[in-house]
Amino acid sequence: QWLAEHIYESLPPEVSARVTAPATMRFGDNPTGMFSQLIAETSQQLNGTGLILAIDEFDKTERLLASSTDREAFYGFLRELPNQTSSFSCVFVGAVGLQRMLQDKNFTLFNQSHSQRISFLSPESTSILIRKPMANTIHYDDNAVETILEMTAGHPYLVQAICKDIVDEINRAAKRRKEHIHPPVQVTDQFVRDIVAAGESGETRAFWNAVTNTM
Repeated sequence: QWLAEHIYESLPPEVSARVTAPATMRFGDNPTGMFSQLIAETSQQLNGTGLILAIDEFDKTERLLASSTDREAFYGFLRELPNQTSSFSCVFVGAVGLQRMLQDKNFTLFNQSHSQRISFLSPESTSILIRKPMANTIHYDDNAVETILEMTAGHPYLVQAICKDIVDEINRAAKRRKEHIHPPVQVTDQFVRDIVAAGESGETRAFWNAVTNTM
């Protein structure tokens, strides 16, 4: 029901006004049916446009589904949706954990999933991934970008993990100084190396631990 309410609240007012509000639906009796009804009504109001649910960092989602019962209920719900409506698709984005599950024939969505491998980024694409998201706030000098590229070989997950650590440290530093961030913040090669050495978030450690466990 939370997902249905989130979708409903994100709709333009002129669309949501003609769609049944999730709060009035009986999700407890038939969650899949009620969700499918919402998707069908929404798609109709959007002239047949389908909806895509993208779940990033799949490994973290897996950790939130603490028990096998939770996982079966969640993936079973997603498995049934295509039988209810053709206007809804799911895209899972992840690394080691997702790949391992898709190779498991006991995985609930095994026969309904298609995988697309995202390989290492080119130097140009890596630079864009580093610089573009925070372009108005952070300036990465060329040496900083080159260092991140050398450390990650252009692996998108690791690039984003390092950039997240950099943003977090900039925010923490501003909080310690009790002042606002004054863009553009300059990020240098040494700053990148210090952040990676500190490994505050543990994202890269978790990734490498997962890779090691599959070897």
